[in-house]
Amino acid sequence: MSDGYSIVISKTVAKDQLEQLYVPVGWEAYTKDMEELHRAVANSTYVATAWKDEQLIGLARALSDDVAVFYLQDILVHPDWRRHGVGKVLIDRCIDRFSHVRQRVLLTMTSLHNIGSMNQPATSTPGE
Repeated sequence: MSDGYSIVISKTVAKDQLEQLYVPVGWEAYTKDMEELHRAVANSTYVATAWKDEQLIGLARALSDDVAVFYLQDILVHPDWRRHGVGKVLIDRCIDRFSHVRQRVLLTMTSLHNIGSMNQPATSTPGE
C-alpha cells in the first residue's frame, strides 16, 4: 500500500469498475463498447491497477512478446488522484515486469492534457 491506495496486478477488472475510471478520464472511444474494453484489458499481457478501498483509481496495461518489446498501452489515473504518484507507481510496475525486454514503447493519445500530466511532479495524497 502507498499513500492510502494499493496496487494489484490482475487482468480481471469488472466492466463497471473500468467504466468508472475510463469515463471521468475522458476516454470515450474506449467506453463506447464496454464489452470490447473489458476484453482488451483481459487480453493484455500485464495489467497493474491502483485501488482506494473498492474504487479503481488507476490502471496501466502492457502488451509484450516478453522478449524484444513491450508496449505500455494505457495509463489512466482518476482525476481526483492525479499528481499523487499513482501513475508513476503503475508505470514503474510495468517497467519492472519487463526489465529484461530490449525495447519499451509508450503509446499515448496526443492531447495536451495527457502530455501535461506526464510532465507534472507528484504531490501528496488527496485530502492532505
